[in-house]
Amino acid sequence: MNAAWLMFNQMIHRSGDGLANGLIVIGGVDYTQGSQVAMRDHEWIGLLQSGTPWGRPLDQIGVMFQYMEMSHTVALQQESSLALGLPYLPNQWGAVYGIQSHENVWEAFYSIHVARATAFQPDFQYLQRPGATTTFHDAAVIGFQFTTNL
Repeated sequence: MNAAWLMFNQMIHRSGDGLANGLIVIGGVDYTQGSQVAMRDHEWIGLLQSGTPWGRPLDQIGVMFQYMEMSHTVALQQESSLALGLPYLPNQWGAVYGIQSHENVWEAFYSIHVARATAFQPDFQYLQRPGATTTFHDAAVIGFQFTTNL
C-alpha cells in the first residue's frame, strides 16, 4: 500500500513566555492509495491561539478547515451497486448512503482550563456533504469534550 503524510505547525506571533503562548498555524496532508482504502486524501489547516492575550494563558481558541476526498475506486463500486439495484457496501467507517466524493469540515473551539490538568472544550463543526455524499443536507454540529489528565 502506498501512503504518505506531512504535518506542520509554526508559531507566527508570540504572545507570552510559554512554549505554546502565541498564534500557531497548523496543517497537514495525507494520501493513501485509493485502491486500498475508502478515503484517498485528507488536507487540513488551522489556527490556534493561547489565552495569554486575555489573561487566561492555559486556555486555547482554534479554527480549522478540513477537506477529505474519497477514492475513485470506491465511487466506481458504489456506482455499480446503484446500477444493479444492490445496497452500498459499508466502508471502514460504517454504512454508506450514496455515491461518495468529498466532504468539507469547518470547525471552531474554545478550550477552557478549569482546574489543574482539566479542561472543558465546547466545539462547533459545520459539515458540507456529510458522509461525502449529497444524500444529506449540510449539518451544524455542537459538542463538548471534558478532559482530565492524571
